[in-house]
Amino acid sequence: MFMKKYFSIGEVANFLNISIKALRIYDKMELLKPAYVDPKTSFRYYTMEQFFYLDLIIYLNKYLKVPLKTIKTHMINNDRDDEKLISFLKEQEKNLDKEIEKLEFSKSTLKKKIDELKELQLDKAIGTIYEKYIEERKIFFTHTENSQSPEEVIYSLRKLSAIANHQSFMYDQTLSCIYSFNEYCTTNQLLTKAVGIISDKELRGLNCSIIPSGKYLCLTFKYSEGNRRTSFETFRNYILENKINTEDHMYYLMKAIDISAVSSGDYTTEIQILKELS
Repeated sequence: MFMKKYFSIGEVANFLNISIKALRIYDKMELLKPAYVDPKTSFRYYTMEQFFYLDLIIYLNKYLKVPLKTIKTHMINNDRDDEKLISFLKEQEKNLDKEIEKLEFSKSTLKKKIDELKELQLDKAIGTIYEKYIEERKIFFTHTENSQSPEEVIYSLRKLSAIANHQSFMYDQTLSCIYSFNEYCTTNQLLTKAVGIISDKELRGLNCSIIPSGKYLCLTFKYSEGNRRTSFETFRNYILENKINTEDHMYYLMKAIDISAVSSGDYTTEIQILKELS
């Protein structure tokens, strides 16, 4: 006849395929305390009856992704009826939907990153001006006071990025500085008119505009302040020398996080300007 009364923490971990660390966490949280603790060795022991509760905890936490604190609150309440259980599970369903949305966003972002890296391999060499068709985009922006200092511009972009991150899962942002091409040709100064975020998601508290679809002249280069000045000069001279008609808005784009960069001097950025229809 089976007469074993207590099971060591190691035996329980082995039987239920759970870590000893997890059992200690349950004890510390008072989610499920051992039935007996040896006063001399402090070894924890559990009874067979407690396996039922451990099965329930593992199921809710591992498979239904219910937080341990929520399980504790739910299990302590002994007045659990079917209606309360349904309400509890529906709430968890909403939480899972949010997690699924985040995972879907992460998956689509990962695919986009792979496509971007492939595009960089296939595109024209860095430092070469080329033309590509770009679909319509939505930009959320804030005006700046004709900022010229790189430090001021970076600070403005950081502030904008922080606004976006507080509203949504926005770490895959495309940031943009907006310049007037005609003003640049006249003054030879890159004065930032606005900073923005190109995003499909709505961002509250920011101006919104549409960047039209069309054929864009583009120049991709690795960022440094010297490279930035030289690249803009090359871009401007190419347009003037080839007498290309363009819109006035000139966009300077960069990813908030460039996973292909190994240093700040390896950061990929791009200038874009829309060609006018002939």
